[in-house]
Amino acid sequence: MESTSAHTARQDAATPFGEVARPLDCFTLEELRTRTSVKWSFYPQDVLPAWVAEMDATTVPAVTEVVGQMLTAGDTGYPGAADPAVAVDLLAPVDYRKLPRYQDAYVDFARRHWGVEVNPNAIALMPDVMQGIGHAVALLGLKRIAITTPVYPPFRAFPAASGAQVIEAGMTSEGRLDFDELERVFKDADGFLLCNPHNPSGVAHTREELTRVFELANTHGIRVIVDEIHAPLTSPAAEVERGADPFTPTLSVPGSEGAIVLFSAAKGFNLAGFKSALMVGGADAAQFVAEIPELITHGAGTLSLAAHTAALVYGDDWLEQVRADIDDRRSQFIEGLDRIAPEAWVQPAEATYFAWVDFSRVPGPDGEPLGEDPGAFLLEHAKVAFNPGLSFGAGGEGFVRVNLATSREAIAEILRRIATALGR
Repeated sequence: MESTSAHTARQDAATPFGEVARPLDCFTLEELRTRTSVKWSFYPQDVLPAWVAEMDATTVPAVTEVVGQMLTAGDTGYPGAADPAVAVDLLAPVDYRKLPRYQDAYVDFARRHWGVEVNPNAIALMPDVMQGIGHAVALLGLKRIAITTPVYPPFRAFPAASGAQVIEAGMTSEGRLDFDELERVFKDADGFLLCNPHNPSGVAHTREELTRVFELANTHGIRVIVDEIHAPLTSPAAEVERGADPFTPTLSVPGSEGAIVLFSAAKGFNLAGFKSALMVGGADAAQFVAEIPELITHGAGTLSLAAHTAALVYGDDWLEQVRADIDDRRSQFIEGLDRIAPEAWVQPAEATYFAWVDFSRVPGPDGEPLGEDPGAFLLEHAKVAFNPGLSFGAGGEGFVRVNLATSREAIAEILRRIATALGR
């Protein structure tokens, strides 16, 4: 097994891009406001957006190179059949024609970062993670899907759109899995949709917790489907504290043989506009994944597949810097918030670029607590857009989800606006 350090060292020697810049500090607020993505175009110009899951970051240099090569060559047709035997030479210049398959790039990424072996024959291409979840629910014929709330809102919408009933289980006050709740809902469910790491809280489920999930699921005959899109975005500080990467790959846990995992480079490498994902099956789900209809697996586009693949192959240095920057922004935000609103509580996070913040007890300028929907107050009076906690379901009352994947300048402005709105 090649170590991450060896991979990174060879990458540094190979690529013509030089030292990796700080990806989250390359743009001023004025420059970010010219972006046309939904984060920066949805709200009026006087609102500072800190909501939807996009980074205010540069692109992995090799992704820029690969996509540019393809556009220059006009090689923008339907995806071809990539050679599964391709081996990337990191000492050679980046060449889009010599990229491996997305599936094989993921296998190598998982080996390098998490020390796990993934069967490349148990991986199917998907248009994106949530569509993959919807397809899995429909193709498996699942009718009663358990979810843990508060959770990413599409976890409720996509199973419902596939004709399934959604059954909600609460989480503990620390934002962790509540096994009494899971025991309760598993009695009435045939599927369980899990977010690992969890969105919005940033909690990374431990190996012990995941093992218990599968003990319960297998006892009750529950099919487990897992969203691992935020897996690359773990906290270096949490890694030091735990003594290992906080992320536990679901399929490395005993009892997970029947599980189905959805992964994408979209969130970890800021490629949401390049839609593509992977469905990965455990040992007992490999045949199901291999037989996914071609109509579904052809949903990803050529440029998206190349961009995601290049990110997984060449993006280690960029990712390492982004993870460090997110930790820096988290500290900046928590320390600043503690000064201006000490009544607020921030969920300790081990992954993602979100802060899950309880503002319910924070007094407004009239002295009354902000209550169940602080996001509405902050949007109107601070002109800062967060995701309202209520949209994440039960347990989200009083919370907002803050996107920290931005510059220090933006975090400072967010804090300044909150302080002004609160009269602090």
